[in-house]
Amino acid sequence: MGDKLLSRRAFAPVLASTLVVLAETIMRPIGVVRAEPLPLLYAFVPGDQKTRTMQKRLQAAMPTLHIQVFGKERDLRRAIVELTPAAVMAPALVLESLGMEPAVRGVRRGKMDEPYVLISVGHSVSPDEMQGEIVGALGLLRRGEMKVFCARLLGTGQQRIKTVTKFADLLPLLQFKSARGVVLPARFSNVVTGRSRLHLVVHELPHGRVALTSLAFSRSNYQKMVMMALNNLDDSLKNSLGVDAWK
Repeated sequence: MGDKLLSRRAFAPVLASTLVVLAETIMRPIGVVRAEPLPLLYAFVPGDQKTRTMQKRLQAAMPTLHIQVFGKERDLRRAIVELTPAAVMAPALVLESLGMEPAVRGVRRGKMDEPYVLISVGHSVSPDEMQGEIVGALGLLRRGEMKVFCARLLGTGQQRIKTVTKFADLLPLLQFKSARGVVLPARFSNVVTGRSRLHLVVHELPHGRVALTSLAFSRSNYQKMVMMALNNLDDSLKNSLGVDAWK
């Protein structure tokens, strides 16, 4: 009799636990599955379109990913330190400065790079005459790296610079003579020349070919998913990224 009572007491907690699990199973809505978090894609998209607008456009086009767009390189760099994304989309030179190897490169008109130009006021200026002068540029990299980058574009040994966060902000540098000239991608030159009555001269840069927007992957297992989402971008969005295809 005592042994039977002991067995019943030992079995009671197991029976109670089983009943709880059974009740939860019965009450759980059919078809409800816990969703996995979407792969995170960071994007640094230099240009004059608002960061929030670009983020909304990319998110709508790639709903299988969680998109976060940055307007400044330092914000992107800080975010990567805080949380590693599945992939990063940015100009190739930005990825390389972050220590990331571009795995997918943007293509525009059959080429994986694009021309930069120098714009000055009044008369033609040879790019190498910019040595010792201040040149304006969009801040794609940290300041020391930007000096090296602009020096390479212009063919100068060293370069003084003044950086801005939007291409439209390059024009005031010329209007107020804060810079002798400005450098930017040729496709954005009308952002400066089309908004001023100044006599602006556009110079092609012999060393001014720069790699386009590219992608680097921190987690290779998401590469196929990211590429499938990337192929959903329409021509308008790809143009905003400065590309027309991926390679």
